[in-house]
Amino acid sequence: MDVRRTSRRVERAARALLGRFAPGDRVAVWANNIPEWVFLELAAGLAGITLVTVNPVLRAEEVAYVLRHSRSDGIFYVPEFQGLRMAETLEEIEGELPALRKKISFADWDAFCASGSPTQPLPDVDPDAAAQILYTSGTTGRPKGAVLHHRGVVNSARVYVDALG
Repeated sequence: MDVRRTSRRVERAARALLGRFAPGDRVAVWANNIPEWVFLELAAGLAGITLVTVNPVLRAEEVAYVLRHSRSDGIFYVPEFQGLRMAETLEEIEGELPALRKKISFADWDAFCASGSPTQPLPDVDPDAAAQILYTSGTTGRPKGAVLHHRGVVNSARVYVDALG
């Protein structure tokens, strides 16, 4: 893996995010495990944007609940996963989501990244600011959001690396 190339790609995605969202905004990701998911996660961290994770197998009512509860300003999604057509589902529920102002398909990822300004400055991110909101599966009731802060995410990675030597 070329770390410098990866870093440039993540910074490019962070600048594209900042062209549509502000630090502190909440952006959901509704997708299976794809490389762009990881780039979005890292880019959101650089941009000071809170990433809201949405399980890709959730159905319309559950997705609407998570997006409404988290007050997501935007969402990145895959066009289809296991027979679920995400774009159609989002069109179906967007009337219930007053905060949601941007829907971006991962099918348009390259165009999205190219839309950012190369001179857009990246913000200083408060270590105590929310980095992610992870939702439980909701098997025993409504999904519950757990907020992870930047300091905790970084320290978790640091402890993991130290443990591996």
